[in-house]
Amino acid sequence: MTKDALLYYDKALTLEPNNLDALYNKTTTLLKTGKHNDALRYAQHIYCINPQYRDTLYYMGLCLGNLGSLDDAKRIFDEALKINPNNVECLFQKGVILYKIGNYVDSVLCYDEIMKIEPNHMLSLYQKGMSLKAMGQYAEALLCHEKILEIESANNDSLLEKGLILSILGQHEKSIECFDQVLKNDPSNFAAIANKANSLASIGQHSDSIELLNKSLQIEPNNMETLFQKGQSLQILGKQNEALVCFNRVLAISPDNAKALFNKSKSLLLQGKITDALESLQIVVNIEPAYKEIVKKDSDFGKLGTNPAFRMIIN
Repeated sequence: MTKDALLYYDKALTLEPNNLDALYNKTTTLLKTGKHNDALRYAQHIYCINPQYRDTLYYMGLCLGNLGSLDDAKRIFDEALKINPNNVECLFQKGVILYKIGNYVDSVLCYDEIMKIEPNHMLSLYQKGMSLKAMGQYAEALLCHEKILEIESANNDSLLEKGLILSILGQHEKSIECFDQVLKNDPSNFAAIANKANSLASIGQHSDSIELLNKSLQIEPNNMETLFQKGQSLQILGKQNEALVCFNRVLAISPDNAKALFNKSKSLLLQGKITDALESLQIVVNIEPAYKEIVKKDSDFGKLGTNPAFRMIIN
């Protein structure tokens, strides 16, 4: 009953405008309701009255982070940690902020500090895994998620991340096992369905992949990555008309999507529609010139090596 709670805090503050308990509780309630600007204003008011009142700095940092003021949020968490270096909540939020600004090394240091205090702090293990993955340290990231799964075997977030990392490492059969475990716990998990489909496609099981992609499109009909992946699998299976439907749906959402335009061009080429294929290809290289080099290495387009229009596009 947050609306009623806020009314009573306002009544209290009418009587005592600087009552710290009322200001603090109003701050946390506003934060819970997503009113980050208002919450920040009240937290700053508390700070002006008493800079060390409870965990006001933590809530100020949280508000700033939610508002996208990441550098200011980090500064506030640093200030809070000078007062209490072992404040787990502040260390964690500082780690999250560092992750968001791309400072993965220092974010890992924050999570390591937390785990000196709480060795099995699940959120820190998870976020450390995410930072290590962002740095390309996949083996170390896997260890984080495996430790989480030792504590909580049905943790879908870590099962999903483990599957994604295994897929990056080319271990698609093992990644599929992880996604299957997620789907056993949550049959409608979009990310697990879509990523299992990608892993199946990576090992050549395109028909099974398409079946799953159709299921994921029932959940998110306009998901561009899913539509694109389905189009690619259909293209490999030789179903060019159906593939073109997928690529055109992507382009209806994102007209300058170079990947979809290139694959549309390729499907048209495989249908023998050379003029249409080259028209689409010209648009691709205008948007993304790097596709000139990709086309030169493509075996299907290589058959057009002597075609004057083709040579003009790639040169």
